[in-house]
Amino acid sequence: MKRQFIHIYILLAAALLAGCKETDLLKPYGDNDGTAPGPVANARVRNYPGGATIRYDLPDDADLAYVQAEFTSTNGERREVRASQYVDSLVIEGFGDTREYTVDLYAYDHFENRSDVLAVTVHPETPPVYTIFESLKYTVDFGGFLVEYENPTKSDIAIYVMQRDSVSGDFEYYDAYYLSLIHI
Repeated sequence: MKRQFIHIYILLAAALLAGCKETDLLKPYGDNDGTAPGPVANARVRNYPGGATIRYDLPDDADLAYVQAEFTSTNGERREVRASQYVDSLVIEGFGDTREYTVDLYAYDHFENRSDVLAVTVHPETPPVYTIFESLKYTVDFGGFLVEYENPTKSDIAIYVMQRDSVSGDFEYYDAYYLSLIHI
C-alpha cells in the first residue's frame, strides 16, 4: 500500500513538472486589443522653483496602466516621468533654468499601446540652487567653518565639502550634508 502511494506521488510530481511552461515576465501583459487608450486631456500646469506639477484628466479606459511625460532636460538629455493609473498628476523636477519646456504626455495601456500626444508647456521658476547661493555665507571656525543660507522653498539641497589634497593640490570630496531647512 505504501509503495502505491509513492508511485502516485512520483506520477503527480511528473505531471506537475510537465505542465509548467516558461513565462517571460518582462513582456507586456493583458489582451492586446491593438487599441491605444484615449489621450490625456485638460492638462493644468503649476510651475514652481526648478520644476512643475502637471494635473490632467485620465482617459476612460479600463486597460489604462500609466501616464508618461517625456521632455528634454536642461542639459539636452531626454527624460521621462511616469505616474500610475491611480493618480491624476505628474511632478517634474530638476530644471536648471527658467526657460520654457515642452512636455509630451502619453497614456499607456497594459500591453504598452501608446495614446496620441498631449503637449503642454512648463515654465519653471528660478531654481532653488540660485536663490540659496545668493544668500550663502560662510565663516572660518575652530576646526572647520560655519555655513549660513536661506531656503524659503524648503528644497532638498546637498552641501558638499571638498578638501585640497596636500600632494597633488586637487580638490577631493570630503563629506556631504543633505538638508531641507529654511535657514541655518
